[in-house]
Amino acid sequence: MGMKFVDQFKRDIEAFVERTGLKPYKLANMAGVPPATIYRFLKGERPGMSMESYAKIKKAMSDYLAENVVWTPGQKEVANGKTESTIGR
Repeated sequence: MGMKFVDQFKRDIEAFVERTGLKPYKLANMAGVPPATIYRFLKGERPGMSMESYAKIKKAMSDYLAENVVWTPGQKEVANGKTESTIGR
């Protein structure tokens, strides 16, 4: 994995955890990877991960969002999954 890719994937995981309120441990369980894989990656203790682990984590995040996020036209997401209207702005 290139450094830009690694940095972006780290930001993706951090944003997912922040927006969903799920702990990295839960994400690891959903993805079928050891929790240490995600924790060490986020802490910078490992420079990357296998493409297999990356794919599992990315799929778990995508599947979770597809099943749990509802978007309504005319609204934008704000902190903690709440939305606010963009109509009339």
